Amino acid sequence: MDSKKKDETIKQPLIENPEEVTFLEAKERGYSGCKIVSSPKVVTFIDKNILDSVIFFHLDFANIVIRCGHLSNIIFDHCEFQNYSFSKLHLSKVIFRSCRLTGSLFTETFMENVTFEDCDLAYSDFTMSHFKGVLIARSSLKKSYLSDTRLENTHFIENDFSGSEFEKTKLAGIDFSSSNIQNMSVSIEYLTGITVSSSQALAFLPLLGIKIKEE
Repeated sequence: MDSKKKDETIKQPLIENPEEVTFLEAKERGYSGCKIVSSPKVVTFIDKNILDSVIFFHLDFANIVIRCGHLSNIIFDHCEFQNYSFSKLHLSKVIFRSCRLTGSLFTETFMENVTFEDCDLAYSDFTMSHFKGVLIARSSLKKSYLSDTRLENTHFIENDFSGSEFEKTKLAGIDFSSSNIQNMSVSIEYLTGITVSSSQALAFLPLLGIKIKEE
């Protein structure tokens, strides 16, 4: 899948004429329709059932706690989320663009029409999450962990999966051919239907009990 054609399968956020405001101003307006350009100086909770139509631009989420069940039509642009938790959230039409998400938790998270572009997702945990229309492009997922993860209409383009673990995760229809999969581990029973390059295929032969003899 060409990332330029992502609109054909991954729906994008719809945010019309967002107004550029500070975090405090956005909070007073209920966040919707805002482009937030400054982080709060004290710990602040976003308490809404549905957080909709917001752009977070160059924000550090160290003092921001999202306590919403559903995030819809959201763009996170150049944001900091180190060791952040998105666990058990429903993300719909969300873009993470050039965000640092190192060590973040997406456990039991439902992601529908979600895009990660140029992000750092190293050491992130996607245990029991559900991808439904997800694109991850040009991102680092070094030593990330996907266990019992459901991958539906999921596209990986030019990512670094080195040292990552796919445990009890069906990989049928998943294309890793443009990504780095060095030292990536998978459950052998879930390899059927995976797409890799000819050079990558050699790395999976030992998992199948096949030994390569030099001529």
